[in-house]
Amino acid sequence: FMRDELLINVQKFATQVQRTIQQVEGEVKLEIPEIVIAEEPSVVARNRAVVSKLESAMEGWSRVISGMVDEQLKKQPQGNGPLAEIDFWKERNSALSTLYEQLKSTTIQNMLAVLKAAHVPSYSNFEYHRTELNKYYLEAKDNVKFLSTLERHLKNIAHGANFAIVVDTLPSLMNSLRMVWVISRHYNTDERMVPLMVRIAWELCERAARVVNVRT
Repeated sequence: FMRDELLINVQKFATQVQRTIQQVEGEVKLEIPEIVIAEEPSVVARNRAVVSKLESAMEGWSRVISGMVDEQLKKQPQGNGPLAEIDFWKERNSALSTLYEQLKSTTIQNMLAVLKAAHVPSYSNFEYHRTELNKYYLEAKDNVKFLSTLERHLKNIAHGANFAIVVDTLPSLMNSLRMVWVISRHYNTDERMVPLMVRIAWELCERAARVVNVRT
């Protein structure tokens, strides 16, 4: 049992390190103009030169957000097992959280307040892309939260030292799956839960095939 714990923890640590490296290397930073908003947004909004610079920056933010969301929506889990699905949501959460947190900064919020007060035409387009980002980020964050409760059980199935551990894990796994189905906001539908169950079944078949000799 201690050997299983060590193996699972080492693999978990390696995955976290790899994900951190990918996030740092691929981190997208929004370009922020060097403009200090020292007055009320309605006052600054009357300065056409400032508004023009801020609007140009915001249009760039819209392109970055749109590109990031489109890129994430094209991705698929890399593997047939359930752990690949958890990693998929973790990676999407990490990628989108970078932009989500930047947009929450006081500096960007002040700039957006000026542009809103100035009624610039491109503001509605930016709002659309920001809403899309928020939707997919919060979905990924919620999915990571609930699917992580399954991770330990799924790693026991995939990496447990013997098949007895797999068998002992199943009742706890099924109970956790039920909780995810009842409580989560995005895995409470057949469209999401059935493919996850198919992945779990695939992992169980793969594990059984490694320990069962069908010829005997």
